[in-house]
Amino acid sequence: MPRKGNSTPAEIMDVAMTLFVERGYDKTSLREIAEACGLTKAALYYYFRTKDMIVRAALDAYTESIVDLLDWLDATDPGPKRDVEFVDRLLAIFDGQGSLALRFTQSNPTVLAREDFSHRNVDHIRELVTRIAGPDPDPDAVLRATMAVGSLVLSAMPETPIGPIGDADSRRKAARALALEILTPLSARRAGC
Repeated sequence: MPRKGNSTPAEIMDVAMTLFVERGYDKTSLREIAEACGLTKAALYYYFRTKDMIVRAALDAYTESIVDLLDWLDATDPGPKRDVEFVDRLLAIFDGQGSLALRFTQSNPTVLAREDFSHRNVDHIRELVTRIAGPDPDPDAVLRATMAVGSLVLSAMPETPIGPIGDADSRRKAARALALEILTPLSARRAGC
């Protein structure tokens, strides 16, 4: 997995979070992260002095992308086009740092950064559901929004409580189709159809 020695902070976070998910936070050293990035340990220290700094930066990047999505939802009129773009934007987040962030919290529950992140993440997911359900939602709207967002979140996870659910591309396609199918009646109702 070694790379060229010109890794950016984003690449370092990606490599480190992958190693943390695969090997465990406690079993991965800064030296191993540096080697996987094709860097010296001193070069890695230029960006990140501790593993905790890497984790916090990666989780913050994921959180920032969700906040950006919330801002976009606030600035965009509800409707079928917004639903499609919302689904695609959330899937794009989960194709990258979102998947690693969620998988990290599941595979490394003892890491101190997890607790704060978990609460923030639940709050942000709740906000996504609220924005999609719309103002003064009825139970159907809340359940549709919850199920759509939930299917997209689960697409980021290779394992579910019932076991593996296929490769990343299959999960993504299935979650996209399901989320749009769930949201279509909600969009139609909001549009007065």
